[in-house]
Amino acid sequence: MTRSHLAFLSVVACCLPAGVVSADAGDSFFEAEVLSVGQTSVDDSFELPSEGFYPDLFLGVFDESGQLTQTDDDSSFLGDGFAPALFGVPINPGGEIDFSVTGAPDESLEGAHSQFGDYRTEVAIYDSEGEFLDFFEYDGYLEEGLVDSYFESDEGWDGGTYDVMVNNAFPNDVDFFRFVGLTPGQSFTVNTEPSPLDPFSSVDTYLGWFDETGSEIATNDDISSSPLNLYSRLSGVVPENGELVFGVSGYGDYAFDGYHGEQGEYSLVLSVGGDYDFDGDVDAQDYSAWRDAYGQTGQFLAADGNFDGVVDAADYTVWRDNYNGAAVDAGAVPEPGSAFLVIVVAVGLTRPCRTATV
Repeated sequence: MTRSHLAFLSVVACCLPAGVVSADAGDSFFEAEVLSVGQTSVDDSFELPSEGFYPDLFLGVFDESGQLTQTDDDSSFLGDGFAPALFGVPINPGGEIDFSVTGAPDESLEGAHSQFGDYRTEVAIYDSEGEFLDFFEYDGYLEEGLVDSYFESDEGWDGGTYDVMVNNAFPNDVDFFRFVGLTPGQSFTVNTEPSPLDPFSSVDTYLGWFDETGSEIATNDDISSSPLNLYSRLSGVVPENGELVFGVSGYGDYAFDGYHGEQGEYSLVLSVGGDYDFDGDVDAQDYSAWRDAYGQTGQFLAADGNFDGVVDAADYTVWRDNYNGAAVDAGAVPEPGSAFLVIVVAVGLTRPCRTATV
């Protein structure tokens, strides 16, 4: 079995009408694609992630005498749907945990399988009252016909339980983008949303905001009000260097290193200010756009400056604040204040078609 990976990436300035821009997204923070202020076009390009095989895995846990007590095939929330997980497993006397990962359908955990490939195992430890104690993970590579066994011991775990989840989806695409030339101290909102290139896509994204050293500032999985609860949103203030770096990955890839099984087109939208007609400045036309849209409700509305799903007076305030507090009336139009930037990044996270044999 093989899987093919193909990611198509394009950057769209001013929400598509101003012209399509495309570029290669970086695969890590230090390789983040730099998006120039005012950039409207670059050469078309494609990103081709590494090809990978996602093994169909099976999990078993053992008691203190080495007897197989629990097994699972496809219950993990991580991976591509063919990864196992077990929850609330009693920790063996002496604070010992003992489990093995094999390939499906090796239900006896003897190595009777033909699966192979990378995977990650995550373990969470809880005490007898259900309070979290510890967390650790293993990166492994399962070979055909073999079983990977794991054993840990800590007397402080005695009497508790543990969860073990396997993630079989690796390698896959992760996208990093660096927005530059922004105004320090200005508030912003960034979110993923359906791509205008594929509005029917339903990729489950995971979004991260990183500081200048590459450390996470904030992350978000799902916006509760987004379609199907799949898209992500973060808000904050532009730092002193005027740059923002975001990473976009698939659900479950909390380390932004490619352990996810999501695929599909999405858009990454950075919004600063009140440019509601997406022409690169904040002027009377944006006020008109807000006025004409007043009262509209829904997701991803152009004049919804605070992204709360309704165009109302709060969105007028967003526009007004980018005019340095000036207001529009019937007899006067203020000169534009601070510039507003909207850059839409349309990206394909890849999840190849899968043919499983058991």
